Amino acid sequence: MYDFSFSRESLNREFSREDFRSMPELIDQGARAEIVASAEGYAADGFSRLLLERSNVKGRDLYQHGSLPKELVLRKLSRNLRVITKVRQANRDDIVKSLICLLGEGEDFDVYRIDIKNFYPSLDRAYIDSLLCADSSLPAASYSVWKSFSESLRSQSISGLPPGLSISATLSEYAMRDFDRGVANLPGAYYFARYVDDMVILRFGKPEEVDFLKSVASLLPPGLILHPVKTRKFPFREKAADISEDGSLEFLGYQFSVSKRYKEHNKWMRKVSVDIAKNKISKIKSRIVLSIVDYLNGGSFRDLEDRIRIITGNYHIYDHVKSFRRKVGIYYNYNQITMETSVGLPELDRFLKGMLLSRSGNVCRRLHARLTPDLRRQLLKYSFSSSFQSKTHYHFNSTRLSEIIDCWKYE
Repeated sequence: MYDFSFSRESLNREFSREDFRSMPELIDQGARAEIVASAEGYAADGFSRLLLERSNVKGRDLYQHGSLPKELVLRKLSRNLRVITKVRQANRDDIVKSLICLLGEGEDFDVYRIDIKNFYPSLDRAYIDSLLCADSSLPAASYSVWKSFSESLRSQSISGLPPGLSISATLSEYAMRDFDRGVANLPGAYYFARYVDDMVILRFGKPEEVDFLKSVASLLPPGLILHPVKTRKFPFREKAADISEDGSLEFLGYQFSVSKRYKEHNKWMRKVSVDIAKNKISKIKSRIVLSIVDYLNGGSFRDLEDRIRIITGNYHIYDHVKSFRRKVGIYYNYNQITMETSVGLPELDRFLKGMLLSRSGNVCRRLHARLTPDLRRQLLKYSFSSSFQSKTHYHFNSTRLSEIIDCWKYE
């Protein structure tokens, strides 16, 4: 039977492997017992002040815990909520596979690509509190921890939910349950999927007589609004030349290219090709340049080569939100690519090769002067296309991985 209490036994089960890597002293049973005892005290008496370490990435605040005992308490609260409510984040790969299948239909429909503006910080904690307060299945101890957490955020003038914390991901999914059900039941909504703040809706039948997006917006929890720039409608209509002017739709890091309708076996269909989204290609190119610039500014060749390995290949990272190690990289991030028609992978290969061989431009000229022929050949063996096809995997411990990605951490 699941234990909802914040006892020492249950809190002791909230340690992660990453905790032991970053704090080797946790191997000692006495050290762990001391932290668990502190956590139990916080669960019972509340957080006087929740220490959060804040960093700014591209103008967006991200938070990490500065206190392991308090983090254990919030991990336990997050687990309790997931067990009670069964909330979980949607699977990105499942959404993409479904979208590929549905975009291949030959019927008339519209696709709505929807984004929520400033998602986590805009969620109304008072609304979340009202949901939790009304949830009879939530134990009193869990609600008390939530109240203490929310009050600590208020005292630090942190609005909404702090991005980067596992509890924020769980609470946001909890807060969006009614919205998800409401959108799925809107007239004509044939398919709806949401991945955090990114959504896609397929609406079959005749074009809407009223503004469908207004109906979607009206269902949002308090504090949230649709992003006016990133929210768009794409028509798949018989008289439409294609899905849009450029014949493509970007969603969840992919670019979906959809052909005009054609008939096969007496059935109307559309061909769907999937590639890396253009903005993701630009991001990868930027990381290649930043890696080279770091090398030219006194960095080591070992660092440069490891960065090229990570950029072109695949590796493991520790997911702090879900508390497990997961595979990431060119294949695992974009495994739904249609390899036969991909232009993104060859483009990235050409870019990397060009940076390593070109003598024009300040960066390439300096790189050519510094690399010996043998070192250049060593880097030229790395390829996005071959790593994707063979699922090439590299192993780095968490310390080394942190050192490698440091040069583009705040890109």
